[in-house]
Amino acid sequence: MVTCSGYSWAGIMYTIEGNGLTRDYFVYVSGEAVRLAKAETEALLAIGAEEIVVEWTGRLGRFSSKSDVTSFLLERAAFIKSSGRVLAEFREIEDIPRSNLMGAIDESETFAVRVLRLGECDGEGVGDDLPAHIGSLLLKYNKAEVSLDNPDNLFLVICSTDGLLLTISEESRTRKLLGLREPGRKRFFHPSMMNAKLARAMCNLARIMPGDLVLDPFCGGGGILCEVTLIGATAIGVDLDWSLLMGARINLGNPGELRSCLVQADAKYCPVHSCDCIVTDPPYGRSSSTRGRRAKRLVSGFLENVDGILEKGGRLCFCASTDMNLLDVVTDLGIEIETVINLRVHSGLVRQVFSLVI
Repeated sequence: MVTCSGYSWAGIMYTIEGNGLTRDYFVYVSGEAVRLAKAETEALLAIGAEEIVVEWTGRLGRFSSKSDVTSFLLERAAFIKSSGRVLAEFREIEDIPRSNLMGAIDESETFAVRVLRLGECDGEGVGDDLPAHIGSLLLKYNKAEVSLDNPDNLFLVICSTDGLLLTISEESRTRKLLGLREPGRKRFFHPSMMNAKLARAMCNLARIMPGDLVLDPFCGGGGILCEVTLIGATAIGVDLDWSLLMGARINLGNPGELRSCLVQADAKYCPVHSCDCIVTDPPYGRSSSTRGRRAKRLVSGFLENVDGILEKGGRLCFCASTDMNLLDVVTDLGIEIETVINLRVHSGLVRQVFSLVI
């Protein structure tokens, strides 16, 4: 296990600024589910020892940190499209400190400049030829070459009504991989299975880290379990439906390769008595046989016993339909609510994502 300034990941070393200086960073999140994307980002940043506050302007978030957590965010997040370090904030080209450009690119490496326009930008040299202006400055102060197709370094100029940011940006590769893990692409498919992006985001809301023991008491075909194991945690899946458990086994692959355990049991009488986190998507949709009152009783029964599974401070992230009115149930049980986010699935279903602290 490698640990870097409070951020851990099995076998991966993240870049940490060695001089302890606080630097400015940005994230740009997807427009698919903006509230969820912001909550996911903030939950991931909260994993570390450093207290980080994100300031949001629409889908753009900015924060300061002594550690470069860009790689961590891009590796983990489902709804972050790009992230990186802010080199300069300016309104006109001449406002860019030239010292910030010197040594920005390693010798013999290539670069490209692109523009992300979030609003109208005023100022000299910030028109359509803005990338060329920035590119010429980078060439002047660095021994590098331009590569528009496959650059080693991507400089992203973010334009908004507040001004411009010059950043060194990386784009998410995780989002493309999540697309390849959508339910219809899995070896076993069931219409009730959650999409991979939401499953990963829920794991992040629960702040799962490698080595954690994570329970899904309504695991179904194992969509959430797959994301848990890919993060590096150990997954325990419980379900009453044997055929779905066998589907989860198919989707998880060889248990010896990915740490997982599947148990046929009723979630209300869950045989697991201790774990670090719980992430689950109980059955409640059109394809489920437990819609309405039965679904509410099912989840309520599990929530009543959750403090016997999670230690104090443990996190639980689960989904429900707004029709189930589980917000009242959670409140009556005295469980701390960290986040509740509504997501419209279709005309007959609005999904609620709960992030709770026991």
